[in-house]
Amino acid sequence: MGRLSQRKCFEDLGTGREGRFILEYTPQQLEDFKREFAVRRQRKVFFSLALLPVSLLFLFVAHFGLPLSIAIPIFFVVLFGFVAVGIHTWRCPACKNYLGNGREPSFCPNCGIALE
Repeated sequence: MGRLSQRKCFEDLGTGREGRFILEYTPQQLEDFKREFAVRRQRKVFFSLALLPVSLLFLFVAHFGLPLSIAIPIFFVVLFGFVAVGIHTWRCPACKNYLGNGREPSFCPNCGIALE
């Protein structure tokens, strides 16, 4: 099947956009997605709030003993870890795509499922 035929198949399935399928979920699955999103939002808030004390701790340690040549690389490794966990956590529970930089999405920009 050629590329044009595949596009036509996607359009024939009622995707709305080329290459994206509209899936139907049961009411139980929709509630589970909303609960999972609430947990992910709590994790995002926790890691966002935890970054400030960790940053201050590194500044304190660097100022009172640890050389900057050691403290700065450690800080950036920890910062990278926070960012990586944030990106991994901030995903749609249904399609698993990244939700973007918006603060509180009410729906997934990729699959359109309600998150709240």
